[in-house]
Amino acid sequence: MLQQLDIAIAFVTIMLMLSLLVTAAVQVISALLDLRGKNLVRALTDLFHQMDEGLRQAPTDVPFKEVIRGWLTHPFSSLTLGSMLADSVTTHPTIAHTYARAKAIRKDELLNLLADLASTTSAGTIDPLVRTRLNAILAKQMPGGIEAVAAAQAIAEKLAAQFPEANEKVTAAVAAAVGQTSRLEIETEKWFDTVMDRASDIFTRWTRITTIVVSAALVVVLHIDSGLIFHQISTNSDLRAELSKLSDTA
Repeated sequence: MLQQLDIAIAFVTIMLMLSLLVTAAVQVISALLDLRGKNLVRALTDLFHQMDEGLRQAPTDVPFKEVIRGWLTHPFSSLTLGSMLADSVTTHPTIAHTYARAKAIRKDELLNLLADLASTTSAGTIDPLVRTRLNAILAKQMPGGIEAVAAAQAIAEKLAAQFPEANEKVTAAVAAAVGQTSRLEIETEKWFDTVMDRASDIFTRWTRITTIVVSAALVVVLHIDSGLIFHQISTNSDLRAELSKLSDTA
């Protein structure tokens, strides 16, 4: 019984070390190819395409090197104004990693970066055509127009009636809130979580596929045979003893 337990411990130790090797290889591939950064670009591209149909348009007169760069950034989607904007966001110096794109972004960070990219003094780089479209989206106010403003003013009047000493402050706060709510903020609030959850699922699926491919390649290159390993552990007491000693460390 003890011998069978030693065999099981030794075999599990070998499998654990091999699994750690596969995990390390997958992480190296992910880092070298910047898979997380590219996945974020793809997710933001989907978000921008959802919030504005103008960002789905393909840019005109794009240099060939930019076409190649766009394909490498998001190989499973076409080059559009939305994808170019997503690339500008993920490479913005505020959130980008050294020599790599950002790996994740929060909702408030995204809104701040878009506002910065829309300005002419932005610290990031953005195509002029994309900036023009982005400014057009920022200029669009919340849906409802006059009706929304009228409803907000009615609420302000009721609050002012209850708190007459703060009449001016209430009116100014409501007016500021209505004026600062753009279509970009509304669409981001509406779709951000959904798109990011979907992006997380997609990255998990691709990571699993990469793990399977790396495991298969490791088996072929190193000629790993689990049956032969189990046989050697079962018949070689010295090997079994050494692996049992390594089990705690592993």
